Amino acid sequence: MSRKKKWAAALFVCLTLAMSAGTVSLAAKNVAKIGNKGYATLQAAVDAVQKGQVIKVTGNITTKDTLNISKSAQNSFTIDFGSGSYKYKGSGYAIELKQGRVTLKNANLTAGKLIKTEKGTNLVIPNGTYKGIMLTNWGTTLIKSGTFKGTGSTEGDQVREVGLLDNYGTMTIKGGTFSAGKNTAIENRGTITISDGTFTSSLKAASGTPMVGLLLDNRGKQGGALADEGATATITGGTFTGNVTAVHNCGILTVKAGRFTSNKSCTIINAEGTITVSGGSFKSKAKGIHAFWTQVTAKTFISGGEVTSAGTAIDCLDGGIVKATGGTFTSTSSEEPVLQAIGEGSELLVTGGKIVGKETYAYYVEDGGKVTIGSKVKVNTKY
Repeated sequence: MSRKKKWAAALFVCLTLAMSAGTVSLAAKNVAKIGNKGYATLQAAVDAVQKGQVIKVTGNITTKDTLNISKSAQNSFTIDFGSGSYKYKGSGYAIELKQGRVTLKNANLTAGKLIKTEKGTNLVIPNGTYKGIMLTNWGTTLIKSGTFKGTGSTEGDQVREVGLLDNYGTMTIKGGTFSAGKNTAIENRGTITISDGTFTSSLKAASGTPMVGLLLDNRGKQGGALADEGATATITGGTFTGNVTAVHNCGILTVKAGRFTSNKSCTIINAEGTITVSGGSFKSKAKGIHAFWTQVTAKTFISGGEVTSAGTAIDCLDGGIVKATGGTFTSTSSEEPVLQAIGEGSELLVTGGKIVGKETYAYYVEDGGKVTIGSKVKVNTKY
């Protein structure tokens, strides 16, 4: 063989090896698979997935591209993130569910904006870790468990517009840990049901400023400024703790159980909405702050539960109405009454339950407010 032919043969072998090595390298870059078939991007796997299949993420993913899920409503599938991580560095949402039914399993998602679901879609989150804000739901979302940690800050705003969870559709929370950071934990403008979970916020509340922050903001019509009428929240369990107001309600709120604690603000503010309470524990540790505040045209109905405050336990202001047929209302203050009604049209009617204020008086009225205590109510107050 001539020198030229030997050189050509050697070059052919080198090119063949290089191409072979390149093929192996490309295969190694697959980040997801369906069965035995690998995909270079998670988007490619989502585009190819069929009903009932599971997409398994096989590596760590960092991207600026939104994951768009747009399958038929009958196409239900699962994305299992396994031990991999998903970091989104774009300006939109990390994941947008536009059509279909999706279960996100074992997710480790970090993003500025987490997930957006459109009307008609279904999202199931059985577990996982989510770091960011704005899991925005317009469809139906079920959260069974998981760890959710808010990043960034909306601190300083008097009325929250975004939260760790933003619900416009139907959302069910059965458990999980929701640490909102310096954000509202839940902004609800749709229908939400909470049966368990731990909700906290590190927002700071200034003394005497109850609207500095919120854990659950149940929206509704508020003086025409917030045209989100019909927001409905049902709470049958869970723990809500922070320096801020636990629940701000302008819609329809039903509380059957749960633990609500505010260290520096009101526990519940009912502003032009309707609240029905049959159980639960409500504690405000801030001196001079009302634990349960009902104002303007709002109505609160209480048949059970315990309300304890370092200030006033129940307060009606400027037309608010509270009717209590049961429950225990306690003030640990030596200066604030247990019950209070201030302003024309404000009315507090207690026909059952217990009023406790060992260092204070039972009630106070001013400017046309009215408090009525029935004969069957147990009153244990100093005055």
